[in-house]
Amino acid sequence: MCPCEDVTDTDIASAVAMGHGDLESVKRYTGVATGPCQGKQCLLSCAKLLGEMTGQTLQDVGTIVHRPPTSPLPLGLLAGEVEE
Repeated sequence: MCPCEDVTDTDIASAVAMGHGDLESVKRYTGVATGPCQGKQCLLSCAKLLGEMTGQTLQDVGTIVHRPPTSPLPLGLLAGEVEE
């Protein structure tokens, strides 16, 4: 399922059994799509599996929110004291 975080189909099934029926909740519970690939390898297969387990279509399952990578900023920059 998710080779980066070692999440298996059984882990997804366990999450569904615990009441996690949406993709974002399953991601938070299992860690699927949180590894180095950020879901590029496993997100679609997880969504399809979740749909099969919950009786939803792939469109109903939807997708997760992708956030851009962040980089640290000096605190002074945020306070307006330091120029970049």
